[in-house]
Amino acid sequence: MAVKPVKFVHKVIDSVPAGSENDVTLIADVSGNGYNDIIIGGKFAPGQGRMEATANLVWYEYPTWERHTIGCGELEAGGVVCDLTGNGKPDLIIGEQIRRKNLFWWECPDDPTKPWKRRLITDKFEKYHDQAIGDVDGDGEDELVFLSQTARILGYFNIPVDPTIEPWPEANCHIIAEDVVLEGLRIVDIDGDGINEIVAGANYFKHEGDPTSPWKHVVLIDPFAAARAVVADINGDGALDIILAEGESYPGKLVWLEGPDLKKVHTLREDLCNPHSLEVADFNNTGTLDIFVGEMNLKKKPDPKLYVYLNDGNADFQVQEIDCPQGTHEAKVADIGNTGRASIVGKPYLPFNQVDLWENVTE
Repeated sequence: MAVKPVKFVHKVIDSVPAGSENDVTLIADVSGNGYNDIIIGGKFAPGQGRMEATANLVWYEYPTWERHTIGCGELEAGGVVCDLTGNGKPDLIIGEQIRRKNLFWWECPDDPTKPWKRRLITDKFEKYHDQAIGDVDGDGEDELVFLSQTARILGYFNIPVDPTIEPWPEANCHIIAEDVVLEGLRIVDIDGDGINEIVAGANYFKHEGDPTSPWKHVVLIDPFAAARAVVADINGDGALDIILAEGESYPGKLVWLEGPDLKKVHTLREDLCNPHSLEVADFNNTGTLDIFVGEMNLKKKPDPKLYVYLNDGNADFQVQEIDCPQGTHEAKVADIGNTGRASIVGKPYLPFNQVDLWENVTE
């Protein structure tokens, strides 16, 4: 099988980031100039042990990558960009880590280079790993879906008419599932019936409208460790597939489940090192979706790598390795610079600390 290879140029955006144990990577046009910028958030301040940071949530402005402060918090992996105020600016929703109970949103000011206003959504749970925005209860309005790994719940908030109220009303909070520890949120209409499902790792949850038991829980693979998830039609048959990576495991699996019934499991890899980065994109501009997966270092593997599984159009993949000795965590894929090509943005978690761009320069 011959597929068009992809070429990346690695650049270090920031060799001395504002945060340490960086968890959050988000992409958005923060400046409003039509180009994607980079948002990074961490648990702590660098060089201060595990002391709380005062400016560990920042954004980098394209094309100079000048760093601007958003705010602070002991941030957990995940986060979502959304326009909560309806003014066309990218607000942020991010939760805090273990032993911390705050789920916050930051309001983008008229001048995003100035500090952002941090507002409390809730302090009722703990360790908010992953958030997503979408209509999950069929009412025609978007909700905020969140995971709390310590509380072992999947839940959602109806977004208040005035989102600046602190905290959001408890009546707006709904629990979808209890006694679950999940990762990897996606909101998508998997079965094409016009109602979104919630994909949470190797599970999905469907709202069925029964007030006594409104949510159907489907386990896709059991056992399967805490998983990153992506939903896309990767074999071109018109049905959505689900791609999963065991993001917190070494060795960790990379698989895809073939739609529409999601029963057939295709295993691409079983020896990955904490593959906490998973995205799909057409990296080589051939009209088919490829799979990107990135390993973390965590002092467990001397030569972690990024992998791009290049698709021939029929979900037969040719893997291309990208050396990455520092590893990457929660990396995201986006068009950086309006080139029409999908580049990769990420950062190590431990033991290194920097912000990386793998610029796609494929001709």
